[in-house]
Amino acid sequence: MQDEKEYIAELLKRYRQGLATDEEKTWIAQWLYKLDALEQSPTNEFVEQQRERSKEELKAYFFPVANRHKKIFSITSILAVAASILLVMFAGWWYFKQPSTITETAQSIVLNEVKTAAGQMKRITLSDGTQIVLNNKSSLKYPTHFTDSTRQVYLDGEAFFEVSRNTKQPFIVESNSLHVRVLGTSFNVRSYKEDHSATVSVATGKVGVSTLQNRGQLLVSGGEILLDKRSDRFTKSGISSKDIGSWQQGRLIFKDEKLSEITAQLARKFNIQFEYKNPELKEKALNLRIENQPLSTILKALSISGEFQYQKNGDTIVLWK
Repeated sequence: MQDEKEYIAELLKRYRQGLATDEEKTWIAQWLYKLDALEQSPTNEFVEQQRERSKEELKAYFFPVANRHKKIFSITSILAVAASILLVMFAGWWYFKQPSTITETAQSIVLNEVKTAAGQMKRITLSDGTQIVLNNKSSLKYPTHFTDSTRQVYLDGEAFFEVSRNTKQPFIVESNSLHVRVLGTSFNVRSYKEDHSATVSVATGKVGVSTLQNRGQLLVSGGEILLDKRSDRFTKSGISSKDIGSWQQGRLIFKDEKLSEITAQLARKFNIQFEYKNPELKEKALNLRIENQPLSTILKALSISGEFQYQKNGDTIVLWK
């Protein structure tokens, strides 16, 4: 009995951390069902409403915090919500897997282009009401008015999107490595041409992500996917919704990220360059949270965590073991 309790506790911990496998999620659902098998089933309207809720809210249903003054739904209702999310993850593949095609008409459309310099951000409002914040050293191309079939933009760099919902006109973000397709949602895309990886993080709604070689992946709220450009492989993980696009408030959050990727972002933010005397340092994976600190403080924290030394020569930071 004690072993089972410990096993359940470990599974729930993995679920909260976003590490549970599909098999483990199924086991949790079955276990929860046994606890409350006689509760009344939820209405279809309730399930439909919950389908649009974020994963963070779903976790709150599964694991209510003590003294939280909110209505707690039955376990059977929770299972229905979980099932609806699983259906979302496997349904609609024909829609998200469709490759992007640019017709001759689309090619003839004149595109506007907005660019940002190092340390600069810009806010853009598209003709459909979509709001975009462009991060430093990025560029976005978009038409003055969208066609009747799609809303397509082209990104090199990083941007946070709040897309106006239109079920008849999908919103598409094309980058040098990713094809992102949505109807109406908020999400972050980081896809710099010179980087070895690209990421998509979803704050609200659902997002389909694919590459030319890789089959499509579907993300829901609180989901993040990383593309290794060299291997063309996707890696999924979870992320707190409040951390998505946090660079807009000056916060940078790195989770098991290679030092080379971290310094690339710092270079764009502070308009500096990094030089590695020991190339193997680039592959070191680090965790770091930056909260509007000056470069000097960030470098000290990085050097301690990454166990390396550094020296600032003008606009160049030299790193070595």
